[in-house]
Amino acid sequence: TNRDGKSNKLLSTMPLALLVKHMLWSPDGHYLALTVVSGTTSTLTALSKPADALYVVDMQTHTMQTFTAPNGSSIANLEWSPNGKNLVYEQVNTAGKSLLQEVNLTKPADHFSVTPQRQLLGWSWSPDGRAIVYSDGGALQTHVLHGQTITFPQTSSKLVSPFWLKNGTILCVQVNQSANTLELLSPNKK
Repeated sequence: TNRDGKSNKLLSTMPLALLVKHMLWSPDGHYLALTVVSGTTSTLTALSKPADALYVVDMQTHTMQTFTAPNGSSIANLEWSPNGKNLVYEQVNTAGKSLLQEVNLTKPADHFSVTPQRQLLGWSWSPDGRAIVYSDGGALQTHVLHGQTITFPQTSSKLVSPFWLKNGTILCVQVNQSANTLELLSPNKK
């Protein structure tokens, strides 16, 4: 559609056998990620179910890659790396335990998983796409793809829902028994 929304033109159609729960464009517009729910009906009830699979469509070639969750697992949150080449998604098993799965779309053999020791309580890509910060039961951890190691001071309070800002600092919620506060942290590089 054009900017005024008055004229529309159909550019392409893609038939899908499953119900789309969530869509997310890569930052470079090259890929479209779709989380889907299996089922025979496309009702609002089906949309409340967890996603069973992830489709990644290359919008230039119109080819699609499918990533399915193992039996009994589901796919939850997903986020593109800033360069749009890596996609990380949360895979949740039947016991509610989460792990992060990464897919490198330009080099499919280069992939990784992050398995928190306790409970995954949020995660985010670094602005340069070289690392992921995640909360493992309230302690911030990183998975560094390349470059310097990144650490955080350990505190007695829990740090959850980390969000890496463009200036390199990390915004997160500090959970205490008395009150929750927003914290702005600067990671240590070694």
